[in-house]
Amino acid sequence: MAYSVKKSRERFWVEEAAKLLGREWKLAEDRESPDFIVTEDTKRFGLEVSDIFTGPKIGAGSATKHAEARNQRAIKCLQREYEAHTNIPLQVKFVGDQRAQNMAAVVRALIAEDFGSVMS
Repeated sequence: MAYSVKKSRERFWVEEAAKLLGREWKLAEDRESPDFIVTEDTKRFGLEVSDIFTGPKIGAGSATKHAEARNQRAIKCLQREYEAHTNIPLQVKFVGDQRAQNMAAVVRALIAEDFGSVMS
């Protein structure tokens, strides 16, 4: 299996959980279900990593998860728009306020920076 960002994040949280619990876990294999086979001394168990979102619920899920998914779609759209305009690959990550009205000017601002001339 190709090592994905998701799997890397899952491994990070499993390793952090082991530290917090004062355990020495060996992660025998990366897999889909369960995510990991954990060995501790003579014991082995499967461990599934899940994201949990707290807060109000809308429809079939968390309002926080819904907002995160909406923000990710907006970020992907910004990325595609910038790349289409400049033909320069862009990795996008936002920290802080991610409301749509604050993202509206992002592509224009990035294009104005003219990163292509710096790369030439």
